[in-house]
Amino acid sequence: MQFDRYPAKMAALLGKYTLPTDKLIVEGGSWAGEELYRSGRKGLSTYDAETLTQLCSGANLERLRGLGFNKVVLISESPLMAAIQQAKPGSSYRRRTHPTSVCPNIDTWPVVFQNEDILIKEIAPGGA
Repeated sequence: MQFDRYPAKMAALLGKYTLPTDKLIVEGGSWAGEELYRSGRKGLSTYDAETLTQLCSGANLERLRGLGFNKVVLISESPLMAAIQQAKPGSSYRRRTHPTSVCPNIDTWPVVFQNEDILIKEIAPGGA
């Protein structure tokens, strides 16, 4: 939505807590990786936590490390988008927030920044 300031807010946090040389794997956020291009960062965007788990383990992770990927970002759903769903009569919709646990591999990686809207983690060096 054009009136939603949330993607710009998330992009500002990416700009503050990542470097222009970082390569990010982003789960959640807006469609088409808007936060990536608004922040001037390069990366890969997915909307599925299962895909993130597959990307961040085994041979897939080693390949991504080899390509320079060094951060994982989890973004909660936009409060505006959640409010639109919640405004429907009889709705029991709850805002989708970034998970506190993704998988044992990712869970052990160091946190760069975290709040209720975004979690940025450093991808551990090879073997972790």
